Amino acid sequence: MSQMGQNKEFHYHFLHRKSTIYTLIFTLIMLIVILSIFIIVNRHEEGITELYFQGDLPKTIVRNGNNEFSFVIHNREFIEKAYYYEAHIESKLLKKGNVTLDHNESTSIYCPMTIKEVPDREFYIITVTVNEAQSIHFWTYLR
Repeated sequence: MSQMGQNKEFHYHFLHRKSTIYTLIFTLIMLIVILSIFIIVNRHEEGITELYFQGDLPKTIVRNGNNEFSFVIHNREFIEKAYYYEAHIESKLLKKGNVTLDHNESTSIYCPMTIKEVPDREFYIITVTVNEAQSIHFWTYLR
């Protein structure tokens, strides 16, 4: 085979391999684009409500004294949402209310506790409930 024939065959194989590599790269890029679009279109984020205590919680409470705590409601539901909340010490209502929050908005709720009519016991459980579905608790002692 002549030198020129070998060069033509080399160029043919080189171009064929180069074309195959480009086709493979193009196919991978298209696959990535299609999968990205599919993920973005079908993305379903589940919203949540964050409920947590803010600041230091009282380790002890004083009967007929000024006792207090705060809690936060943070809306991460991706929509405006109305919340109903209640705070109790044992079964005694301390505070209740309503608040409406936009997505990613939060509110801090101050809750004073004047303890007069609770049974004498070693410790008490304070409960905060939101929309009757989510609650948080802490324990404290009577001084």
